[in-house]
Amino acid sequence: MSRALYGRGGYYRAGRGPGHDFRTSSTVAPALLARALLGLFARVHDALGSGAADLVEIGAGGGHLLAALADLAPPQLRLCGVEVAPRPAGLPARVRWQASPPPEITGVVVAFEWLDVVPLDIVVDGRLLPAATGMVEGPPPSAVDTSWLDRWWPGWTQGWAEVGSARDHAWAAAVRSLSAGLAVAVDYGHTREARPGLPTLTGYRRGRPVPPVPDGTRDLTAHVAMDSVAVPGLPTALLRQADALPALTAPPALTALPALTAPPAPTAADGTAPQSLQALRDASLRARLLDPQGLGSHLWLVQAVGMGMPSALIG
Repeated sequence: MSRALYGRGGYYRAGRGPGHDFRTSSTVAPALLARALLGLFARVHDALGSGAADLVEIGAGGGHLLAALADLAPPQLRLCGVEVAPRPAGLPARVRWQASPPPEITGVVVAFEWLDVVPLDIVVDGRLLPAATGMVEGPPPSAVDTSWLDRWWPGWTQGWAEVGSARDHAWAAAVRSLSAGLAVAVDYGHTREARPGLPTLTGYRRGRPVPPVPDGTRDLTAHVAMDSVAVPGLPTALLRQADALPALTAPPALTALPALTAPPAPTAADGTAPQSLQALRDASLRARLLDPQGLGSHLWLVQAVGMGMPSALIG
């Protein structure tokens, strides 16, 4: 999985990802998400003062969210995308683009659907999924992974289990880069009380789910054990996107139209969308972000470093 996604010629290093073979919240409605993140940053700024100046996106994909932030954010807010793929063409110059997080961040670190593509191992009936063709069965998991499974995946010795320890380490490293502020991971996932009994590992290509063959031609993704990922000892909130977004942004006037899809926005002679049509389009996109059967079911893991949890995110 690691080679297929991030090795030489791998899926993400080739510049594929959100907007190519699949869509995420940040590609469906980047401007609406940008407003929510600026609302979150405002709360961090209130808590920390003028020292809060960074907004860093890990797993920035095609830069859609950062481009929207560049249009809306005040000039003193430093924007940075962390991604192994090359810098997207046309990304505003104010956005830094690098392969690893800055060493010291004060503000907000956010990751939309990044943890689900951090490579993981699979265990079937207590043994690792065979890595080589012709193997009758794989070896047992390592002592570290066995400890993780014992704690976080009840019944793992019978049936399918997806080992999340590598995701835990990846998120802990991202949080360590934050000297003060909020770290936010948004993903489709589950908690210990509701681990899936069937595989969540799948592939995506051309907008459709496909078998998770690790050949570099498709995205490979698995749901995230969101409770395990949380770094111990920090103020933490875990809530659905459908609850998080309304808490961070004022609802638009047309939220009562959840069934709308997003039509292309007609433009006036000067190239701008008429105000009423733009409001309708925003309401449609917001409905997609809040859909409890879709993107609205994604979980927001929010962790605070050097500050308390904003009251808007406390249930």
